[in-house]
Amino acid sequence: MPGPVEDAGQPTAERIFCLLRRGELTIEDTWHVAGMRGTGTKDVRADELFVPAHRTVSFKAFNSTSPPGAALHRAPLYRFARGPASLGGNILWPMLGAAEGALADYVAATRVRVGALFGDKPAEQSPVQLRLSESAAEIKAARLLLEAENRIVAGRIRDGSAFTDDENVELPRDRAFAAKLCVQAVERLVLQMGATTIYDPSPVRRHFRDLNAMATQIGVNWDLTMPPYARRALGLPVAAALGGH
Repeated sequence: MPGPVEDAGQPTAERIFCLLRRGELTIEDTWHVAGMRGTGTKDVRADELFVPAHRTVSFKAFNSTSPPGAALHRAPLYRFARGPASLGGNILWPMLGAAEGALADYVAATRVRVGALFGDKPAEQSPVQLRLSESAAEIKAARLLLEAENRIVAGRIRDGSAFTDDENVELPRDRAFAAKLCVQAVERLVLQMGATTIYDPSPVRRHFRDLNAMATQIGVNWDLTMPPYARRALGLPVAAALGGH
């Protein structure tokens, strides 16, 4: 688990990862959320616990090209130079999966849906068809962005090279944009379906809840990931927009 470091009781800028035994932790039942309920991401607490140095690693060492363990393992992943271009991507494939699941469930429901008031078939209405096509295109665009990102990241892992300055601002931008595409694509479908999606059993609503929960992750935060690209494009310092990292 990650944690801050103090020196003589005062916090420092250094942060570390700690490896703790299961029996040393208390799991607190705090995961009461609107989405992603199945992950069970509860808080853990360790009181007055001594962690020996050999069970700690600094963030800096962990993210370097020679972290502990690299000397023992030949896999390229151990020598992968992490940075802004590689952070935050782990949430995107689940987001894409939720968006694609919502689209599939929407199509299945709309094919057989009959209007409660007039007995009409929404599937035959042009506005419904337009919204479906637009959302499908957005979800496909998100997938293409993520596949392109994967190719770049996989290449860096294979050859051990560092990300370029352009990649460090372009890949976070593309991840945030892909996340936005997924959310707005499913939101469009939810709004079109109307009150039928307010019921908990609605699979489209469930996907939408999960998507909105995942979209709050800092790695795909629109306001944080967009300015660095623009600052670099405009010749301005990028560090200020990245929070100094």
